[in-house]
Amino acid sequence: MIVYFDNAATTKLEESVLEVMLPYLKESYYNPSAIYHEARSLKADIQESRTQVARLINADMDEIVFTGSGSESVNMAIKGLAFSEQMNGRHLITSCVEHHAVLDSFRWLESQGYEVTYLPVTESGMIDPLVFEKAIRQDTILASFMWVNNETGAINDMESICAIKERYGITLHTDAIQAIKTELIDVKILPIDMLSISAHKIGGPKGIGALYKKRDLALTPMIHGGKQESGYRAGTENVSNIIGFGQAASIQRDTVVQSNYKMKEIKQRFIEGITTIEKYIINGSQKTSTSSILNACFAGVTAEALLLHLNKKGILASMGASCNSMLIEPSYVLKAMNVPELYIDGCLRFSFSKYNTIDEVDYTVSELKRIIKHCRS
Repeated sequence: MIVYFDNAATTKLEESVLEVMLPYLKESYYNPSAIYHEARSLKADIQESRTQVARLINADMDEIVFTGSGSESVNMAIKGLAFSEQMNGRHLITSCVEHHAVLDSFRWLESQGYEVTYLPVTESGMIDPLVFEKAIRQDTILASFMWVNNETGAINDMESICAIKERYGITLHTDAIQAIKTELIDVKILPIDMLSISAHKIGGPKGIGALYKKRDLALTPMIHGGKQESGYRAGTENVSNIIGFGQAASIQRDTVVQSNYKMKEIKQRFIEGITTIEKYIINGSQKTSTSSILNACFAGVTAEALLLHLNKKGILASMGASCNSMLIEPSYVLKAMNVPELYIDGCLRFSFSKYNTIDEVDYTVSELKRIIKHCRS
């Protein structure tokens, strides 16, 4: 038996997604840029998928740019905007708990002469909008904040952040790669300028992401060599993955409310189980965290030991972000939240999907209690 509680890292491919992808891998394998009819028809299929992805966030079809991943979408947004707007300023704002795709993009821009302000977060892992407002300068051109933190599940107050960015006239990008799984996102209600998402977080294939950008927003392309994706991303389109993304987006749009309710039940049951274990903390405020992520720490044990023992019992979880999984050191996100040293080495992330069950939670908590008792003895 496998119990999969690492859905923040990736999700199971939906059966219907695989079904719609297969014809484009087997029969309709043509290059969409070719002039014959069989290839040109793929353009229409790509546009239909673009429409499906756009509907997920209530955007217009021509505001969606397909990319090779969520990380590429982030790079395209941050670097592309920084270069296109550099004559208006070279000051950028982000937070210290962003995904490495964001942080490393900003650090690279620092090496190119840009100045970056890294905002702290509260002990709940959230950005204080007032701290953001105080960081804005006359030469600030871009702010980038994640909607939902991928390690702790903390949900930022995007409504307040958007109101501030509108007041000062700066561009806002949000990493919504985790948020798209649980939040109802409407870019016509919240004035977000750019938003990054990824298919494999919502039951789609790996290797395909998207960037929403407002129609009138100028970005400097980062990949050259062709006119695909309106000139923003050169290279032959990955048609099968694009088709799969469209299908996954349609499923997500139709099921997000029901799935969110299911994951809330799963998470609450997990929390109730953890409270029966001695010396634990749950990171972040449960009132302002997503239903799909639970980050908990246990004193007197290491996360590595817990994960190895859980794995032997068929339970798959993580220490946090997958991009940090090879680093045997405390999470920079949890450090920023001032998680006590007594607990920080024993932190685990359990992340959920609509396919998880209460029985899986009960089994995991039972094994976790037994393993912690063994490791502490």
